[in-house]
Amino acid sequence: MNKRIFSIGILALSLGMTGMANPNPNNGRPNMPKRNFQRQAMTPEMQKQRIAIEEKQLAIKKEMIKDKPNWTQIEKLNREIALEHASAKTERMKQMKENMANQALPK
Repeated sequence: MNKRIFSIGILALSLGMTGMANPNPNNGRPNMPKRNFQRQAMTPEMQKQRIAIEEKQLAIKKEMIKDKPNWTQIEKLNREIALEHASAKTERMKQMKENMANQALPK
């Protein structure tokens, strides 16, 4: 009886593992076309934003190393990083909208 339960358990486990293995590269959707997103090159403005964020993150790391970090300074830097991320995201959304509008125009 125990051998039968054990073999049924192994069978169920192997079937479950086979179901989880996904040979389809399209995220489990065989009939959907594969999405190829092209990453755009970073503009100088985007590079400046990235450098500004990295500088602020470095300042946070330097402050955290101290025995008694200045939490108000850390909070201020975190807010500035969040603002940089938000403005970068808004800019990307604008560019995506423009690209979609340009693609929708008849040629």
